[in-house]
Amino acid sequence: MDISSVLASEASSKIQLMKMEVLSSAMEEIDEVAVKVAETGDPSYILELSPMALAMFNQSS
Repeated sequence: MDISSVLASEASSKIQLMKMEVLSSAMEEIDEVAVKVAETGDPSYILELSPMALAMFNQSS
């Protein structure tokens, strides 16, 4: 295996990890807002979501 293959593999692995971290963070944010909405009945908490979390929330509807 040459060095370029090793570096490409390493970069790909780090990119995958970063994507998973972003998705995990957005999911946690959605969960927190869902609890607030459930507790208060006020859907305006949805507006506090970050753009990424809001996009994920909109896709799930």
